[in-house]
Amino acid sequence: MDLENKYGTLEIQKGLLKLMKEFDLFCGNKNIRYSLAGGSLLGAIRHNGIIPWDDDLDIIADRENYTRLVAELKNSELFNVSQSIWIYRVCLAENSYMDKDKRPNLDLFVFDNVPDSSFVNAIKLTLVKILQGMMKGTPSFERYSFVYRICIFITYLLGRLLPYRLKFELYEIISQIGNNSKTKYVNCYNTMFQYLKLRYHNTLLKNLVRHRFDDMEAWITAEYDHYLKNQYGDYMKLPPEESRKPSHTDS
Repeated sequence: MDLENKYGTLEIQKGLLKLMKEFDLFCGNKNIRYSLAGGSLLGAIRHNGIIPWDDDLDIIADRENYTRLVAELKNSELFNVSQSIWIYRVCLAENSYMDKDKRPNLDLFVFDNVPDSSFVNAIKLTLVKILQGMMKGTPSFERYSFVYRICIFITYLLGRLLPYRLKFELYEIISQIGNNSKTKYVNCYNTMFQYLKLRYHNTLLKNLVRHRFDDMEAWITAEYDHYLKNQYGDYMKLPPEESRKPSHTDS
């Protein structure tokens, strides 16, 4: 945690920790399995808590627990659940009135099967990428080649023709392609574009352990090394100082 407020994140991190405590208690009472993910899992392992410059929480579950979790959260008076691009975002109901950029939020991610057929998986990835392009707001072109810029612009225009709710439902359906049979790998398909090709052992969320997270404990995958190396490489190495800044935005 940014105890010295060096990165200007101390206040929102206090709110995040309160949110995390309530969320962990809620999941325990409902017998729902989850793991810290993304930067939150990295923070737990590397910092024993929230990364000092981080400003949101990342949680992941398998499809069964994720489906139950979303339904239970929506029925809870304690939490407010909203849809942001292709993910569900959770905050405490008492904070729902706050400006979204200052609100302590928790993003929900889900693991679905990676089809064993490379052909089927290629189709699945292509459809997910198209939908991401259709669901984003004003596209950014700076990092992409000319051909990619054309594709991004076309999917952006197509996205304006369909209502958001329909696009979100299609995203959920496509993400679950391959879930009707056991596969060797799983992946998170409601994540950022650059992580869509990653794959993890299908046992990743089978074994969970409690781990220190600032002044509390939270659930993490026992295979955190496999997950973090896959996503970040040398995850114990700190990024350069100029890269240590809050990055929580709506793309």
